[in-house]
Amino acid sequence: MSSDTRTLFSRIGKAFPTYRGFRPAHNADEARQSSLLKDAGIRAPASIDEGTREFVAPPQHWIDFATRDTHVVTVSSVTGGMGRSTILASLASIISDGGIDVLVIDFDPCNVLSQYLGVPAGYRDGIVRRVVDGDDWMKAGLRCATHLQLLPFGYADIGEIRRFEQAMLLRPDWLRERVAEIEFPGRAIILIDAPPLPSLFAQQAIRAATLNAGVLRPDAGAPLRLARMDEWFKGEGMPYPDPIIMSGFHPAQHLHASVADLLRLQLKRRLAPFPIHHDSAVPEAMAAEIAVVDFAPHSQVAHDIQGLASALLADISARALEARG
Repeated sequence: MSSDTRTLFSRIGKAFPTYRGFRPAHNADEARQSSLLKDAGIRAPASIDEGTREFVAPPQHWIDFATRDTHVVTVSSVTGGMGRSTILASLASIISDGGIDVLVIDFDPCNVLSQYLGVPAGYRDGIVRRVVDGDDWMKAGLRCATHLQLLPFGYADIGEIRRFEQAMLLRPDWLRERVAEIEFPGRAIILIDAPPLPSLFAQQAIRAATLNAGVLRPDAGAPLRLARMDEWFKGEGMPYPDPIIMSGFHPAQHLHASVADLLRLQLKRRLAPFPIHHDSAVPEAMAAEIAVVDFAPHSQVAHDIQGLASALLADISARALEARG
């Protein structure tokens, strides 16, 4: 991409006030969950039988939705291949098409999200290169559409990644501080793609968010991955990820249907209302290096992510009203 596609952002320094609008999570009836697990042929992880989980108060640095027009959404998972980048690329396209400014931060060394947004494989000028060279990370910004901008992680060799990791170790809130310096002229959403948990880069991405979402596939490993995800967030002193997005759902498969029932019982309101169905358009869009909602706008998965985008924006609005009291 040529230099004229890059965009500059103005910078401000704002403190992060407290936000206490997150909802506690409750487990469903243990007997029903155990029955569903047994029916699906899955052994229940220990955490499923812990009863009602404690609500973890958010740290003091979380942004107050009631006083800030820019909201930061990080999407994470315990393993790769859950559909994070697929979902984020399409959310970015949908929300920006609605006239809301969207900044996408690809904080995963795999650079999959950047490729979905048109950045060629091997593109080097990203966050890592700017930081290790002592340059302004915002100079790596790319404009993808009128209201859509991207900060790619950028291709980096192992030495550059190690130097970047050292910088992150010294400043655990580096990304949160950098995000706080970004100002948009009006309402805006910042979407961050976090690499699989646990990792140093994922920790940075999650600490920068006002809303953390998790992604799970409804397979045999879903209960354990959910337990590990919640355990990690609790260990960091953060609210459990909310919503949890179910992706790659194949309702005709008995295992998927059983695990989906289990997740609905266990997660209740934490489970996103729109599951993302398995759809052949997803790998085809990846091969074409384009968001699936743009590649196949009439597909099932595009319909699902449209619904997810609407629910996400409604949730942000509801949290803002709740925070205002």
